[in-house]
Amino acid sequence: MDQGVRAARGCRLVRAPPRRARGSRDIPGIGRSERSLPSSPPGTAGRCGLPLPHDDRSAVSPTSHVPAVVTALNLNGLGVARALSRRGVPVYAVHAGEDGPELHSRHVREVWRRAEGESLVDLLLTRAPTLGGDRPVLIAITDESVEAIARAKDRLAPHYRVPMGDPQVVLEQLSKAGVDAAAKRIGMPVPPTRTCTSRDELEVALRDLRPPYILKPKDKSEAYVRSGAKKAFRLDTAAEVLATYASFCEFEPRVVVQEFIPG
Repeated sequence: MDQGVRAARGCRLVRAPPRRARGSRDIPGIGRSERSLPSSPPGTAGRCGLPLPHDDRSAVSPTSHVPAVVTALNLNGLGVARALSRRGVPVYAVHAGEDGPELHSRHVREVWRRAEGESLVDLLLTRAPTLGGDRPVLIAITDESVEAIARAKDRLAPHYRVPMGDPQVVLEQLSKAGVDAAAKRIGMPVPPTRTCTSRDELEVALRDLRPPYILKPKDKSEAYVRSGAKKAFRLDTAAEVLATYASFCEFEPRVVVQEFIPG
């Protein structure tokens, strides 16, 4: 038999991958012969042991666990949903925006679509009675949902378990200006920092600060996320700060600028 052909037990014949060039790397899950795949019990796997597609609702078996609700199906939310579902916790998720493959995860029992402009809190209060008598655990994923839940914790608490501390502390810590104020209040040394809401204010602030600088949004708002800008910028000159600000201020004008302290 040609050495370029390998047969895997229970599989069709497949041609082995070509010899790799010296210095090349393996890509996980690619370039391996099917014979390395684990076998599966009859009826639970397809050809070569590959799992068959699952129906979303059948993937999570009935359980007596308290349900969980995640407030977004981004990478973080999907990771939380997978971790909980694998331990038998029924997971429900809120989704706003365009459809994507994450909406079809077998680890989510139901996706609650949130229309543009719809209040997250109103949606949660409307959906709560559909989950039965036991209050689900509400897991905030994004900064936006943390803020909304903190402001409405008293309204949500009769319907959900809300694992969140003092809402006023949470709201303060969501803002970079709030973190700066809290640090100064307890005597923690922090780099000189200014909060600005316009180019004019930013120009004034830069006169009081020494380069290099750190520029970042005051709050990571949904508008700032849509701008595609980075979480923070390290910049060497005032001109660079102003040019960078101009690239996203149309979406989010509120920023924090501070002296960069290496280390």
